[in-house]
Amino acid sequence: MVSCTRPDLSFSTGFLSRFMEKPGLNHWAALKRVLRYLKYTRNMVLTYKAYFGADNSKIQAWLSTPLQGWTDADWGGDIDSSRSTSGFLFTFAGGAIAWRTKKQATVALSSTEAEYIAATLTAKEGLWIRSIIQELDILRISKFRLWCDNQSCVKITKNPKITDQNKHIRARYHFITELVEEHNLDINYTPTQDMWADFLTKPVPCIKHWNCCKNIGLSLSQ
Repeated sequence: MVSCTRPDLSFSTGFLSRFMEKPGLNHWAALKRVLRYLKYTRNMVLTYKAYFGADNSKIQAWLSTPLQGWTDADWGGDIDSSRSTSGFLFTFAGGAIAWRTKKQATVALSSTEAEYIAATLTAKEGLWIRSIIQELDILRISKFRLWCDNQSCVKITKNPKITDQNKHIRARYHFITELVEEHNLDINYTPTQDMWADFLTKPVPCIKHWNCCKNIGLSLSQ
């Protein structure tokens, strides 16, 4: 249930699961710290904003806020393999509806490539979520918005010109530039301090962690 309801534990549980075959004392100490945090926040739940129609008969929770995604990557964060960790989350109606932490399958040669790989993973998830929303006839969304804290990554998606700096990025990841060109995706830069998916890719300071929780609708129930 943690993976389905607690995005704040996504990184820690994903990281510790890498050592299930042969855990050490450090992993056991980290697990106990996660359990202490879980005990302290056992009443934390995801919340969403509900809005009622004029006749007060139908909840229209999704009409006020568009579908938005946050994408982030921790370049070379895995000290054993030098692979990066991708993280994304999507918010709708004031709360998180989808999130994921995943170690990338290949070694990224630059922070831009790591962010680009993560953004592509996020874009594919966004397309699927948008199709579900439209299939349920909840809301017609022409395109969704994606936030990234790497300016080079954002620039490449909007101007996919091959240069010496980005020619090593494999062609299959240029799928995201086609989404931008076809007006299915709007990708924008946001400073790292405002990146809500930051705690999905790496340990972050306590204040940043709680700010991320607040921004994605995680709060302690009364």
